[in-house]
Amino acid sequence: MVTIPAPTLLSVFVTAIITALLERFGPPLVIPRLVNLVHRPSPAHRRRAAHLRDLEHTLSSTSAQDQFALWAKTQRALESERAAYTGEAAALLAERQAAARRIKTTIGLVVLVVHFLLWLAFRTLPMLYLPPAFVGPAPLSWIWSIGGSPPGTLSFGLWWTICRTTVRRVI
Repeated sequence: MVTIPAPTLLSVFVTAIITALLERFGPPLVIPRLVNLVHRPSPAHRRRAAHLRDLEHTLSSTSAQDQFALWAKTQRALESERAAYTGEAAALLAERQAAARRIKTTIGLVVLVVHFLLWLAFRTLPMLYLPPAFVGPAPLSWIWSIGGSPPGTLSFGLWWTICRTTVRRVI
């Protein structure tokens, strides 16, 4: 049987800080890097963008009065390329947004699993022994131990909630 050491107030507080920082600053730091790594524009998309820029340059350097046939042909090609590029860009953006949502959900699930595993391991262990009559008569001392720890002690669940609330207000 595996014995789990009793948690210290500081270790739970540090874990609460780490998970709160991961929730708060993880997505803005991680999402762009992973999305850029996985969902890059394809070489064909980049070639189409370069061709679109070339067509725009050609159109701007062509006189509509002197070279009307060339100008009209370039204008039609530019419009068709722009429509195709816009469609590809919209599809790529949708893929990137879906990936960002999945990454953010994964980070949230990791934080939730860490909290659940800590709660599962330490739910019956007292985090802090309270002085007698700390909150009034003895029948009221069970309030602090809600979550499974013995009466007269501070439970893991309550200490975790205190730590998370404090850290979230500071961050």
